[in-house]
Amino acid sequence: MGAVGRLSALGLLVMLGGCTGSIRATDSEASQGPAGGDRSEAGASAAGQGAAGGGASSATDGSGDGDGDGDGPSAASCLEPELGATPLQRIGRAQYINSVRDLLKVALDPRQLPEDEKYGPFDGNVVVPVTDLVVEQYVAAAESAARLSLPEIEALVPCDRGALGDEACAAQVIETLGRRVYRRPLEAEQAARYAALFATFAGRGYPDALRIVVQTMLQSPSFLYRVELMPADASAGGSIAPLDAYELAARLSFFVLSTTPDDALLDEAESGALLEPDTLMQAADRLLEDDRFSDTLASFHLQWLELEKLDGLSRDAEMFPAFSEGLGGAMRGETLRFVEHVMREDDATLHTLLTAPYSFPEGPLLAVYGLSEDDVNADGPTMLEHRAGLLTQPSFLAAHAHYDQTSPVQRGKVIIRNVLCQLLPDPPPNVNATPPDPSPDATTRERLAQHQNDSSCRSCHKRIDGIGLGFEHFDAVGAYRAMESGKDIDARGEILGTLEHDGEFDGVLELAEHLAESEETQRCLTTQWVRFALGRPDTGADACAIDGVYRDFAGSGGDMRVLLRAIIASEAFRSKLIPEAMP
Repeated sequence: MGAVGRLSALGLLVMLGGCTGSIRATDSEASQGPAGGDRSEAGASAAGQGAAGGGASSATDGSGDGDGDGDGPSAASCLEPELGATPLQRIGRAQYINSVRDLLKVALDPRQLPEDEKYGPFDGNVVVPVTDLVVEQYVAAAESAARLSLPEIEALVPCDRGALGDEACAAQVIETLGRRVYRRPLEAEQAARYAALFATFAGRGYPDALRIVVQTMLQSPSFLYRVELMPADASAGGSIAPLDAYELAARLSFFVLSTTPDDALLDEAESGALLEPDTLMQAADRLLEDDRFSDTLASFHLQWLELEKLDGLSRDAEMFPAFSEGLGGAMRGETLRFVEHVMREDDATLHTLLTAPYSFPEGPLLAVYGLSEDDVNADGPTMLEHRAGLLTQPSFLAAHAHYDQTSPVQRGKVIIRNVLCQLLPDPPPNVNATPPDPSPDATTRERLAQHQNDSSCRSCHKRIDGIGLGFEHFDAVGAYRAMESGKDIDARGEILGTLEHDGEFDGVLELAEHLAESEETQRCLTTQWVRFALGRPDTGADACAIDGVYRDFAGSGGDMRVLLRAIIASEAFRSKLIPEAMP
């Protein structure tokens, strides 16, 4: 980065370093920073950090009223509306990639962009300060996207240059593309700066000058951050204000499609129609039918069940003959196809998601399932033995296993934390978490018996192992097995710490049925989707909003389409909290 670009980027780091997301509408121009130019020519206006100040720092691992016990709030406690604060959010890696795809019709390599932060299992950039290296990555990504778009850059916003001239056509591009990039119309001063930038580089030719404008737009904080402005007349800290129409359009699009709003959504925002409940839900239904909704389904389920690293799966091939290169990617693809089928072609219920006795095995997965090509239904899902929904798919089973053995601990922890939303502390720092080596003479259950003999492990591992050992019929690549170390598998387990479904079960098929019928699982899935939708952890102040969404979800028989629509219709989704301390 040139000296001017570095100073511009670092200046924005300082400017946004303590930002809580409570930017006043009258300060919006200052919040966006100057439009710079080429990294080596006119400076870079890449953004700094989304700080945690004013954020949801008291997130709960339990759903309901924030105490971790899984029950909902009382009716009396919900008489006054409450809402957790949403910090200034930097868009995620996938959101950046998808937005550039839809804006410029180009595909970027995700490795060009910074990795996302995590809140629980989900991606969300609201806490960790952005380093100078991250700024460089955004600058490089913007340059790369603009260069890739160069061959078709004039087609992005068609204009008759012969009739209107380059300057007028550039102004048209700036206005039209700027609205998509900024997710609201450019202010006159902003448009004038981009026009001046185009004029500065017009000697290079129309396409190259547009390229510099485009790459500069992609470095704007208004693109890199989901800026939600406080009303200019806001005075009562702690009160709730509705999102403006453009903020609602951005929140809706990033939630449902993981990308920037399209022109139709921005048109509804511009007219104000999007603020009408009927129009909002019509827009939501349109986006939920969009093919790109599949990206969001994939993103949620891969993060919720912590399946994101399957592509790099490695196993001891001698111990697990079904393992082969590319198996992890096939596992990932099967799970996403299964989720897509449940949501779009089956009944879209949580019960089906967790208990369906079918899936879509193909390629290297056939060896894991012990199937041949002739056993597979080419026209739809294949019915399977010993399987019940997501939790018995090889993706989940292999993602939560070790190189040379299964891991009841990993499998149990994911169920407790991510599927039941129960609080579970990390092990003490002085505990050796390395699993015992596999033994030809002992089963996994027998090797883990030491957890019950160690007082520092017993209380947590009784819950963890009680669930995790129920998966022992499935090895470290997810293949079914009846025996281990020459002994029959004992897959009995016990659910502990729930409000209604404590008790013993035999094998994961019974466990899946318990979870599918559990109110706590339904409440937890509601909470997880709300966290995903809002891009932040929930707090106790969100309990009433989550409970309202849950009641719609439960009343529908666990229909996840109803769950998503209820989130969008909720006040939590359509509103923002005015922080107690206004700048």
